[in-house]
Amino acid sequence: IRFWNAWLDHGKPRIFVSAPGDEKPRDILQGAKLIEGPGFAGLNSGLSSDSTLQPIWSPDGKQIVFTAVTNRHEMMKAETESHLFRVAITGGEPEQISPAGASYARPKFSPDGRTLYAIGQRNSNAQQVFYLSRLGRIDWPSLENGKILTANFDRGVGGYSIAPDSQTILFDAEDDGFSKLFTVSAAGGAVTPYMKEV
Repeated sequence: IRFWNAWLDHGKPRIFVSAPGDEKPRDILQGAKLIEGPGFAGLNSGLSSDSTLQPIWSPDGKQIVFTAVTNRHEMMKAETESHLFRVAITGGEPEQISPAGASYARPKFSPDGRTLYAIGQRNSNAQQVFYLSRLGRIDWPSLENGKILTANFDRGVGGYSIAPDSQTILFDAEDDGFSKLFTVSAAGGAVTPYMKEV
């Protein structure tokens, strides 16, 4: 199947981990029911048929957080969703940690290891066919106190970085035809321009 300028095949991305003492890298998704589903896939870059699970290490090095689509086989009749999952580096069944009804991607941990961030976008419906991408956070590892930091910001979030002190997030967003930098507190609040216009 051709998907824009890429071809979708039956290949499925995997995550390999190599720890001290391992003779060879281990596929930590091997045997998981998640990857056996017909709709399991990574996120397509749009440049080729390659896809990625965007894996990142947990702060304690004992888990991997990744992004995956579970209903790609329904893309011609339903909206697909990408979700965040976590799995132990020893393997096992991945646990979905993002709620249904939206797609999530680009997870990052704060430098202090206490917070997981991601970009989320609600799924469209009959009344509204477009939603802005938002920056959200949740406590780690409890997965409590989830919050959308840019809920009141009328622009879609692009890339983002977390300050070394874990207190501020810097992100870019399109505004008036330009890509501009903005900041928001890790606790939430008003979004402010990073630099004054010149």
